[in-house]
Amino acid sequence: MIRTGTSISQGHIKGGLFGKIRNVFGGGEYLEASYSVGNRNGTAIQGRFTTPINGNPFRLFDLNVFQDSNDFTQSSSYREVARGINLSLKKIGIGKNHEFNYTYSWRNICDLGNKASQSLHPEPSGGHLFKLFTEYAGFGGVNFHKTQLDSALELPLGRGWYVDLIARGGLAIPIRNSKIGISDRFFLGGSTSLRGYQYRGVGPMDHKDSLGGNIFGALSLTLLGPVPSVETKRLKSQLWINGGQLALWENSKLFFSRQFFYVTHYSLFLIHLVLVPCGIGSLIFYKKC
Repeated sequence: MIRTGTSISQGHIKGGLFGKIRNVFGGGEYLEASYSVGNRNGTAIQGRFTTPINGNPFRLFDLNVFQDSNDFTQSSSYREVARGINLSLKKIGIGKNHEFNYTYSWRNICDLGNKASQSLHPEPSGGHLFKLFTEYAGFGGVNFHKTQLDSALELPLGRGWYVDLIARGGLAIPIRNSKIGISDRFFLGGSTSLRGYQYRGVGPMDHKDSLGGNIFGALSLTLLGPVPSVETKRLKSQLWINGGQLALWENSKLFFSRQFFYVTHYSLFLIHLVLVPCGIGSLIFYKKC
C-alpha cells in the first residue's frame, strides 16, 4: 500500500509519501516507511518494523528508526537534525495496554549562517570514543581475520583549550596459508590518516607502488584552543604531533620500509617506527549535516 498527502495551513506547506507492506515473512509482520517534507519543518524520514511475539497478535515487538530535519534559520540561524532508534514491547488487552519503550537519539546543530551569534557556536565538552571492527573472510579463495581498534579521548583544559588523544591499530591474519590481497590490507598516511606523510605513504613500497600492510599502529596528540587576540569561536589554533607504522607480514617476514627491511618477530614492530611529524595550524569550524 502506498499513500501520498499534502496539507496547507497558515503558510505551512507539507507533503509526504507513505508505504506499508503487510505479512512480510508470513507471520503477521508489517513494514512501514514514510517521507515528508515541508517549507518550515524540513524533512522527516521514518522506517518501522512490527512483529508479533511468538505468533501472539496481542504482544508486539516494534523497531523504529527515524531522522528529522528542522529548519530554524528564519528565527535562530541554524538547522537541527535529529536521528534515533526506538525499541518497544507492547501488550494489548481489553480496556488496557502496556508498553515498554526505549529511545536513543542524538541531535546535531548545523548549517550555522554567517550572521549566527556566538552563542550558537557550541564548545566541545570532552568525551571519549571506542570502536572495534572485526571482519572474517572464509568463503572462496580468500581466508583471513581482520580486526581494527579506534579510540579517542578529549579532555577540556579550561579557557577554551582542549587536548585530543587518538590511538588506532589493526591486525589482519591470513588463514589456511592464504595471502591477504592488496584490497584487504591497511594503508596509512595522508591528512585524514597520518598527517605529515603522503597519502598511503607509510609502509612497504615496491618502487612507487604502496603495498599496504596487515599490521599497523598510529598515535596522535592535538592541543586545540582559541587564537590569541581574535574574538571568534569559529577559528581555532592547534598544535599536533603524530606517529605510526604499518608493516606487511608475509612468509614469516615483516616488511617495513621502501628497502623491504624485515624482521622475524612481531615483538620488534614498535622498535622500527617512522619519523614522527609535528605541526602548527588553524581550524575553521563550519558544520553541515
